[in-house]
Amino acid sequence: TSRLILGRETRNKTGEFGVLEVAEKDVRLNLSKFNPYTHKVLVEFEEVDSYRIVHHSKLLIYLERARTHFFYDHGIALENMPYAVLVYRANLRFIKPAYFFDELSVEVTISNVQSFFFTVHERILRHGEVLLSADISHALQDHVSGETIALPDEMNAFLVSLAGGSQC
Repeated sequence: TSRLILGRETRNKTGEFGVLEVAEKDVRLNLSKFNPYTHKVLVEFEEVDSYRIVHHSKLLIYLERARTHFFYDHGIALENMPYAVLVYRANLRFIKPAYFFDELSVEVTISNVQSFFFTVHERILRHGEVLLSADISHALQDHVSGETIALPDEMNAFLVSLAGGSQC
């Protein structure tokens, strides 16, 4: 399986410039554009309070874990990017609690792609019942300058393809 490193022209530690290239075959992955990506979670003892309810901060961790696996399973090598993928906005709706030993599903879809950010829509479900709905927007930050940067063209195109094939 090939790993996609989404990048742009960068400068390495010795000051030399290089270009991270994206092969055409890496972008054309076999993706379902209408079915959300699903990540399974089992609620563990350390994630609940004395009432056996999952603390809301743990639900955010479930969302982060699902997004990370979503990108990894779609061939995006987050650890090799010349920029950081930062959360810059989070809109969450807590609907019902999750409990100790619940088997949860976290659904992930790309819902919006713009020049400087993209939004991931996520839901946490228990046996099909929605417990949490979230829209998490991400921006890119250059590792060297610390500046927010536009999505590289290849990343924009890739995210648009995951969102269903057209600019959102």
